[in-house]
Amino acid sequence: MTDKGKKHSKGIIIGLTGNIASGKSTVGEILQQLGATVVDADQVARQVVEVGTPALQELVNTFGEKILNSDRTLNRKTLGNIVFGNKENLEKLNNITHPRIRNVLRGIFDEFRNQMEPGILVVEAALLYETGLNQMVDQVWFVTAPFSVRIERLMMRNGLSYEESMKRIKSQESEETKLNRSDVIINNDGDHEELRYTVSEKYQEIEKN
Repeated sequence: MTDKGKKHSKGIIIGLTGNIASGKSTVGEILQQLGATVVDADQVARQVVEVGTPALQELVNTFGEKILNSDRTLNRKTLGNIVFGNKENLEKLNNITHPRIRNVLRGIFDEFRNQMEPGILVVEAALLYETGLNQMVDQVWFVTAPFSVRIERLMMRNGLSYEESMKRIKSQESEETKLNRSDVIINNDGDHEELRYTVSEKYQEIEKN
């Protein structure tokens, strides 16, 4: 990471990540409440495949009309079923979307750097390392949770079966690899108050420096 851990004169950018169902969105909400500006990379990912975008057309050319809803919007669940558990299809998807996501976020980062007042910008991205966004931020915060907790969250939150949840988890790079590359590790075992205390403590350390 080029500027890892360094605080710029115009603020700091944190890359917030964690494997699926780790609770990174909860950490993002806490950081926002503490005063950080939070950008959800998943929302950017949705923007780059909106109706009429080159990315959506490229996805249709690659995977077929079956990935579209009746109103021509992307059916993310259908696409997910095609790519999760299929390394070749997942790579095709990533090659279409990741460069476009990076370009949008690069513009957001540049605007943040050029602002008059210093601050803290957080980009929440499940695929921070996979998309290369870790090279564009100052620090990486990795949220981790026990495997059993993540399975339960996926089943409850997304209405997935145990088998579907396992497939989603196994489609991602292992936590161990990412843990070793991250600057701050946030353990999220389900205790919200403890989580909030940990995040607040780490946030205050940045504000003091």
